[in-house]
Amino acid sequence: MRRNEAHAPLSEDQIDESPMEARIARIESDVSNIQKNLARVELDMQELRKGQQASNDAIVDLRVTIAKMDGKPGAVAESIDGLHTRADTLDAKFEKVDTRFEKVDARFEKLEAKIDAVDTKLDERCAELNNSIHRLQGTMNTIGVAVALVTAILAIARGVNWIWGAGAP
Repeated sequence: MRRNEAHAPLSEDQIDESPMEARIARIESDVSNIQKNLARVELDMQELRKGQQASNDAIVDLRVTIAKMDGKPGAVAESIDGLHTRADTLDAKFEKVDTRFEKVDARFEKLEAKIDAVDTKLDERCAELNNSIHRLQGTMNTIGVAVALVTAILAIARGVNWIWGAGAP
């Protein structure tokens, strides 16, 4: 999807997705569009090759005609003009294909920049998550020690209560 095209609205069920997932989905959509454009360029190249073969065939026909024509420069000139027209058409097709390749290259560069940015953000988020996990582990260890201390204090209090309760008449 191009930047100037509207994106499909998100349903209420999709609101829970993180912005990162939305960006990744958009990047995947861009990659899909680039692949479609590349397929179109390949089709254009096939057409170009067919045109080139037709030109080669025309050149062969022209050579045969020239060999057959003794003293007929007018007919040869017309054939040459036809070849020039075909050559101009091929040049225009080559320019069109070159323009498409340049556009595809520009899109790939943009896509690579987006992927690098997403990769950097993912690395930062992973580092933040690791720090949070380490803090939580420290907190859990502290809570475990506190529970053990409370259990020990309760055991001592019961022991003291039992001793005082057993010694009292």
